[in-house]
Amino acid sequence: IPASSTKTIYVYYGNPNATSLSNGDNTFIFFDDFSSGSLSKWTSVSGATVVDDGTGNYVVELTPGYIIKGVPHSDVSLDFKYQIKAVGSYGPRLDAQIRRSDANNFYGGRNEVGAYDYGHKIFKYVAGTFTKLADNDVITYTLNVWYSNYVRAFGFSISALIAQGPAISAKDTTFSSGTEIGFATWDTGNRLWLDDIRLRKYTSPEPTTSIGNEETLIVSNYIYTQSQ
Repeated sequence: IPASSTKTIYVYYGNPNATSLSNGDNTFIFFDDFSSGSLSKWTSVSGATVVDDGTGNYVVELTPGYIIKGVPHSDVSLDFKYQIKAVGSYGPRLDAQIRRSDANNFYGGRNEVGAYDYGHKIFKYVAGTFTKLADNDVITYTLNVWYSNYVRAFGFSISALIAQGPAISAKDTTFSSGTEIGFATWDTGNRLWLDDIRLRKYTSPEPTTSIGNEETLIVSNYIYTQSQ
């Protein structure tokens, strides 16, 4: 859809014989809902396994560990579902990483509730050196609850929502693009689940949508007879 334009999209429903064309791989830059039961889409994996969440749905479990995917990107939103299952001695920890080129260079959104630091933060690693770009010490979480979260980059703006939030933002000019995304947790005793990971193109502000009135599709049936 061209910028600053309007597009009308019709959605038809109610046909039980229709074939679903839903395909996350064709929709997003990168997609994994772990329905395959494997981590075959990921480039590098350590301390991660695919498990059944008890409802027949597969998720990835980090205990602690990481998953890394090689995928070139620039202005994106890394959307994901996150659930804290168990907490170690220093509290739950999660890094969601974008514009990453290697283990020492990337932006990240972090949930950290521990003895040495506390809060929800945006940070960068540059040549292995950690720098906090923004944080909010007002952060809460509940075990065994799914949170819909994200880390985003658009130009020099970085934003993140981890666990219950709140959302925070920062500006930085260090990285304009990356070749990897990643997730990590650390410290003995920490265990978390991730699901529905989607890397998508992002612009700010995002397009807005509105739902029009429902219309009824009228299908006419005609019977033709031929005179002899």
